[in-house]
Amino acid sequence: MAALDIGDLCVYCGQDTSPGSGKFVNRIPADNTVEVVFDGPHRADLEVTGWMCDECQAPEWTCDGCLDRGLTGPVITSTTCGSARTALTR
Repeated sequence: MAALDIGDLCVYCGQDTSPGSGKFVNRIPADNTVEVVFDGPHRADLEVTGWMCDECQAPEWTCDGCLDRGLTGPVITSTTCGSARTALTR
């Protein structure tokens, strides 16, 4: 299956990394597999390609709110569960 190019969005958190966004200089090419949830019990994995923003390049950061909800992965950002940025700990 071919990866879906999501353009200038971060493949992990969805933030804009286009020129003028403040995240253009530190972005790196990346790809990721995201889970798509449809109505009912149906789910599918989708390969996406694009960029990784500077915040998501620091996988040692974990979000307390995400950990409390049992969410884990190589990159957890404050946008994953909506917790405040101050909730991030090392």
